[in-house]
Amino acid sequence: MEPYLNDDDFNRYFKYLQLMSMSKLPNSLRKWEDHTARTSHIDFYNMTINKGEDYYSHTVQNKEVKLSHLSMDKYLYLLFEDAIELQERCQGLQQNEKIQIQKAKSRIDW
Repeated sequence: MEPYLNDDDFNRYFKYLQLMSMSKLPNSLRKWEDHTARTSHIDFYNMTINKGEDYYSHTVQNKEVKLSHLSMDKYLYLLFEDAIELQERCQGLQQNEKIQIQKAKSRIDW
C-alpha cells in the first residue's frame, strides 16, 4: 500500500501533531512517541508492525495505542491535508516555539 504523504509532508504534519500535544489548545492531544519495533505488533487498525519497523504510540484512556508508519501516514493525511485553518494554527504554534527558543538562547548567550 502506498503512503498518502511524501516524507516532507509526513514530517511537517507529525511536527504539527507534536506541537498540538504541547500546546494549551482545548482538547489538545497527548504527545506521540516514535519507536522501532523490537517484536512484531498489530496496530490500532490491524496493520502489522514488523520487527525493526518504525511505529508511533501514545496513551488514550490508560490504553497504549500503536500506529504503524503507514497508519500514522493515513491519520496525518486525514487530520491535516484539507484542514487549512488547523495547519495555520499549527504554523502559529511553530512560530511561537521558535520565538521561545530564541528567547531562551538569548538568556544564556552573553
